[in-house]
Amino acid sequence: MKNRTINVKGSEIAVYRKEQEDYISLTDMVRSFEDGPVLI
Repeated sequence: MKNRTINVKGSEIAVYRKEQEDYISLTDMVRSFEDGPVLI
């Protein structure tokens, strides 16, 4: 479940919470990079 998003240098990055731990979406992080999806 997505709880919130953060904005980093113009890119929206999803932040998920599971059992009191926060996780960020690596896919969202690299989406703005050239050939970003290839990195994942």
